[in-house]
Amino acid sequence: MLIANTADSKVNRFLDQGIIVGTFIFALGSLTSKGISSIGIGLACLLWLIRIIITKNYQFKRTKLDLPILALIASIFISGIDAWSMEILDSSEKIILAILFYYAIINTIDSLDKVKQLSYTILFSMIISAGYGSYCFYIKNKEFISRGLSVRYIRLKGFMSPLAFGGLLAIFIIFLVVYLLWGKVNKLKKGIILLLGITMFIFLVLTKTRGAWLGFTGGLSVLAWLRDKRIIIVFLIILVMLSLFLPGQFTNIAKSIIDIKNNPSNLTRIALWQTSWRIFKDHPINGIGWGGFKRYYKSNFEKYPVKYEVTETREKGHIENLKKFDHVHNNFLQFLVQAGIIALLSFIILMFFILELLYKGYYDLEENNLKLFVLASFCGVITFNIQGLTEFNFGDTETLRFFWFLIALNVIIIRLNLSRNSN
Repeated sequence: MLIANTADSKVNRFLDQGIIVGTFIFALGSLTSKGISSIGIGLACLLWLIRIIITKNYQFKRTKLDLPILALIASIFISGIDAWSMEILDSSEKIILAILFYYAIINTIDSLDKVKQLSYTILFSMIISAGYGSYCFYIKNKEFISRGLSVRYIRLKGFMSPLAFGGLLAIFIIFLVVYLLWGKVNKLKKGIILLLGITMFIFLVLTKTRGAWLGFTGGLSVLAWLRDKRIIIVFLIILVMLSLFLPGQFTNIAKSIIDIKNNPSNLTRIALWQTSWRIFKDHPINGIGWGGFKRYYKSNFEKYPVKYEVTETREKGHIENLKKFDHVHNNFLQFLVQAGIIALLSFIILMFFILELLYKGYYDLEENNLKLFVLASFCGVITFNIQGLTEFNFGDTETLRFFWFLIALNVIIIRLNLSRNSN
């Protein structure tokens, strides 16, 4: 019996190490390669499921997020009660996989050193992605200028879409600001953090992603409210300086955020939101089926006509390209139209519980750098959700996976702190 127990223990340790390796593979590829990050997630989730199956009386590490997560997943499948299709399985796969990965991490990693190493690894991944993105941005601009073409719509995007990259940059900058101002690190690290912060902020501007700009502003405002309101004054000074020295295309993009009469991007989003609301009113309880927006709208286009009017040119038209959209560019409306009021409430409750967990964790932690990590994460979730008002970033693979990875690291930090205090 002793030999059998020893063998089981070795197998379990081997599986746990494999899960950790998979998590590091994900962190390395999370911002540089969807393929590498998928290998990491797949390996971690597979080995964790094997660990559950072969371990007698496996003990799950429970958190306050369990019920909201379960409710969210259930609401997605409830959306298929009267409109079942394979789209529900295909579209929900990325959400379920990211959540499985979250549970694999929090049930395996129990070391603050591992959290620190994973944080450095994913920061390295961001640096590689930003470096590649800046190189491509420079080459494309150079090519366009040599051909006498406009460079107005070239956007810095790393290895992913500008919208996803801009949102992740905004969150990383929040972390860098937090550790630059209050982190207990040596002068060399402070200098590196400052350099990275300035560089990433410039890159954020070059993504030309207005939703990410808004998210960053909101996250920074919350940070100022919690720690030091003078941050807002400094930020406003920076914005004034940028408006004076940046090319007009950037200031015009910023001004277009509030232009709801002439800006084509705004008009399209408003049309999407109006249409999704009208569809929701016809399917209020469980929606049209998760992942079914594009199919449903295409087949019911005449039932939900949306027109727009451009004030300056007095041109009216039908937004035909609504048929091409897979989502409605809004997290909350996406849940509402595809899975009804049940899913929307589940999503809101989940975000509330996450913010509550981080907020309490920030005030409960005593070690400075750990407090700052949870604080930056709290502001990062705010940033994520503000951008989610104009983009379905809960559905983008890169941002969704990063979101659950970040929450997992915070759960580990908070849990280990509670365990240490109880001991």
